[in-house]
Amino acid sequence: IYSFTDTDGLHFIYTLSEPYHGNKIIPMIDQPDLKAKFGLTLQVDKQWLAIFNEKSTGIDIKVPENFSAAFSSVADSEQIHHFEYTPNISTYLFVVLAGDFREIICAEKYKDITFKLYCRPSMLKAMQRQADELFDITRKGFEFYEDFFGYAYPFSKYDQIYCPEYNTGAMETPAAVTFNDRLSFRDPPSGEGKLTRAKI
Repeated sequence: IYSFTDTDGLHFIYTLSEPYHGNKIIPMIDQPDLKAKFGLTLQVDKQWLAIFNEKSTGIDIKVPENFSAAFSSVADSEQIHHFEYTPNISTYLFVVLAGDFREIICAEKYKDITFKLYCRPSMLKAMQRQADELFDITRKGFEFYEDFFGYAYPFSKYDQIYCPEYNTGAMETPAAVTFNDRLSFRDPPSGEGKLTRAKI
């Protein structure tokens, strides 16, 4: 689990489970042919967004009765996020992010799938300028790969999260793909930079 505090004092936490580090977060078998369904209930600061491999099913400000063994109390400054179970995935693809992320939502869904971008507030203006292009590339990628494989995308959403001080270029964690936020391009990117990001 990585944490980062920006120069404006805002906080960001995210996991990077490959190839072995997931064992530091939850019990798991790091063998890609052994898959599992994951669900998540997460207690975080009220001001934070929480992101998982599947979409949220709701937020509580009090401990639900059936969770009293897991959560002793919820402070006034906290809330509990609940998420849907994933389809079967390799255990190292489990991802959770929380923090002062900002969200950009694509105005047009792909079938029933919502595309979203997440970034630090300090990168929001730059990402807003690039959002239409990123959503267009994503949509074309979905159309191509669904046609090529003859298989529909199996998750309920598709998020792209730009993480500060990320350890790699990106990680293909399903439905919540994480990127190093050096790819969020505060300044207008070169053609090569845009191509590199599109390929990732």
